[in-house]
Amino acid sequence: MGILIYDNKKYTDEYEIVSYMADRQTLALPSSVLKFFQEIANAHSDEFGFGFENLSKKNATFLLVNVSMDITRTPILHEKIKVTTWSAGRKGIRYIRRTVIEDEKGEIIVNAESVWVLVDTLSHRIITKEDEIGFDLPECDEVCGDLRCGKIVHPDDMTLQGKRRIRYTDIDYNGHLNNCKYADFVMDFMPVDVIGKRVSALDIYFHSEAMEGDKIEIYTGEKDGFIYFHGVNNGNVCFDARCKLEQL
Repeated sequence: MGILIYDNKKYTDEYEIVSYMADRQTLALPSSVLKFFQEIANAHSDEFGFGFENLSKKNATFLLVNVSMDITRTPILHEKIKVTTWSAGRKGIRYIRRTVIEDEKGEIIVNAESVWVLVDTLSHRIITKEDEIGFDLPECDEVCGDLRCGKIVHPDDMTLQGKRRIRYTDIDYNGHLNNCKYADFVMDFMPVDVIGKRVSALDIYFHSEAMEGDKIEIYTGEKDGFIYFHGVNNGNVCFDARCKLEQL
């Protein structure tokens, strides 16, 4: 059970990397890390009455626009970690969130920033004013590192790596492809061998929703030390991503 800290501006909780969260190298999957971020963001908002359940009653939900994270060291199987998150304010209609993961020594091993928008679930329009639903979350001005959170410009010479059909288990309670699944796409469609390597940086930008039955074409390319991923769904850009690998 998580708790509020730092004058109730931050929320923190402890977790363990269990078997289904790790890959064949016993490293926590990037999608597992994103699931921690997703859960703690909702838990933090829920402390102030704006978790998924309460927002649903107001026909509203938060949608992730983009996420960026630097992984200094990847958590491993059975490791216990502490995840801490806080609201870093707004930029127009976008809500900025910071999240860090610490190991048992208290060292930050993952540093992340995410951007969200508040959406009306009936009209699918972006809610531009908090007072439309009474949203109020305390903000913290602490910044941990400078991340690449923003639109991703992929190389021109991208190659079709494969296609991925969206199935029932890919869909979340919002009715579309869950955000964390995109990190699995990155790993599954990696154009290079990842054995003996780990992801040290990952950025994902979400352009449009994908639904059950859709087939996403995934293109890859490399530039400036990053591997890029470009997902196209029925002729429309679905997502862009990039990651950096390093030797274990």
